[in-house]
Amino acid sequence: MNEQSSFERLVADQLARAGIGAAPGHAIEDTISRAGRTKPLPRWLALIKEPPMRISSSLAVGSPTARVAAIVVATLLLAAMLAGAGIAGSRLLAADGIIVVDPSGAGTVTTITDAVAMAEDGDEILVKSGTYRESVIIDKDITLRGEDRDSVIIELPADPPLYDAFWWGPATYWILLQESDAAISAVTFSGPDSDSGPNLVARGGAPLFHDIAMSGGNLYLHAGSAATLRDSDLEGTWVQIEEQSPATIEDSSFGAVVANSANTRTYGGPSTIRNNRTHGILINGSALVEGNEVVAPEVSLWSDKQYGSAIDVQGGEGWVIRDNTVTGFRNDVAIDAWRVSAGEIVRNTVVDSQTGINLGARSHVVEGNEISGGDVGIVTITGSASTLTGNSVSGVSGRGFALLGGSPVLRHNHSCGNGENLWIGEGATPDIDESNEICPDTASE
Repeated sequence: MNEQSSFERLVADQLARAGIGAAPGHAIEDTISRAGRTKPLPRWLALIKEPPMRISSSLAVGSPTARVAAIVVATLLLAAMLAGAGIAGSRLLAADGIIVVDPSGAGTVTTITDAVAMAEDGDEILVKSGTYRESVIIDKDITLRGEDRDSVIIELPADPPLYDAFWWGPATYWILLQESDAAISAVTFSGPDSDSGPNLVARGGAPLFHDIAMSGGNLYLHAGSAATLRDSDLEGTWVQIEEQSPATIEDSSFGAVVANSANTRTYGGPSTIRNNRTHGILINGSALVEGNEVVAPEVSLWSDKQYGSAIDVQGGEGWVIRDNTVTGFRNDVAIDAWRVSAGEIVRNTVVDSQTGINLGARSHVVEGNEISGGDVGIVTITGSASTLTGNSVSGVSGRGFALLGGSPVLRHNHSCGNGENLWIGEGATPDIDESNEICPDTASE
């Protein structure tokens, strides 16, 4: 038996033991041919690089047997690598590229759930157009991006699971993020409009929701979540920020936002609610409410009338309400801060609301606000020690400044063209100097 046939049998036996199968045609002949053309090592280099092989007390350099053994080892390593690549191919694709979800089967997987299971931190999932009836849990820092927001729809499955960590009880969810910094974009969440769900939920973490749409359901951010919602259209959806969550909601539209209501019995924040279009904002903590357009809904926003105001402050310290526009709350207060709290109300515009600004029994900074139309401009109650500077009230049917009580300080304010431009209640002791422009027909008692 010659050297080549012996080598063929050796390779065949090793491939069979490895479970790989026969070598490709002509592979062995090509290997031996290439090895035979290998230039032998110089005698001095062989002495340095490898232990000498002695035959009859003479050094053999470039022994055919040594070359055959090396070739066998290299062949088996290559075969093992090819077999491993077949097993781990999908994982390599996920690590080096994008996991594609396509319901037609043309992608990496057909469901979002399978894509999330495959993904690792830092991976990107591209969701192709289609309707996905899933409830998905994400506890990884990944990117989930729809191909097109209007054509990537996530709905609840027929028998959705429940998430039992809402203050109002168990509810269903589209996606539940658990301590995740995931980024979710270009997806539409569709579901029935009910108080119990479905919900898009972030528990802790700092996820980003960008360019998403939602019809029905709620966006629920809790357990210290520093989530961000940006450039999104949530139609009639409620955004709920609970349990000390410093979330950011900006450049979006939605039904209403509740930033730590009294239901949680704790002050929250610091939340940021900026440059949105909405029908109502409620805060209970150190929130920044800035640059929002708050428009009265066609029907009552709060069915139980627990929250009736456009911007309602239920408590907390250090909140700021500035540069907002509030329109059309003919049956409610535009900016209501009458509860025990303290903050700033600055440069807001209020049009056609029953009451423009209602100030409670604390010291607020109220500066540069413009109020027109409606029934009453600015109201202070007993215990109020607010400082009112540079505010303008005009065209209200009732009282421009109604000082029911407290000891507010008024500087550089303007009140003209109202039913009564200034009314001072029996228990009020205001500090009003000549810097204020109060038009005639002032009534006091």
